[in-house]
Amino acid sequence: MIWMGMDGSKPEKESSASSGCGNFIRLRIVKCSDFVSLSHHDLIRFLNRLCRRANLLVNTTGEYRLICPISSPLPLPLGLEGLSEVVEIEFSEPFEVNFVVDTLNRLAPEGLRFIGGTSMPSESKARAHKIH
Repeated sequence: MIWMGMDGSKPEKESSASSGCGNFIRLRIVKCSDFVSLSHHDLIRFLNRLCRRANLLVNTTGEYRLICPISSPLPLPLGLEGLSEVVEIEFSEPFEVNFVVDTLNRLAPEGLRFIGGTSMPSESKARAHKIH
């Protein structure tokens, strides 16, 4: 199955040219093949490991139980392919969006592709009703 937009149309590819530099980056990913059977929580843990492998340090709370600032405001149910799923990551230092997308794509296994992203102000986190 393929995930479609709310109006039944395929989501448009977000251009990585709408980049910028910042700590908080909203990425668009394509999730297919083996990643279809991965739960939302497993995908977040996988992305955390992928960022560590790429030396892209994400912010943590610094508390006893570290909370990873990676979220997916509109997670898909199991078994659906995502053509433009949104993932938000807050890094510990500012990065160019193009650099993050290219670095993660080099390390990502088959079935997971980062197709673009935008640098966002940190106060705009997880506003699912504003994501199109």
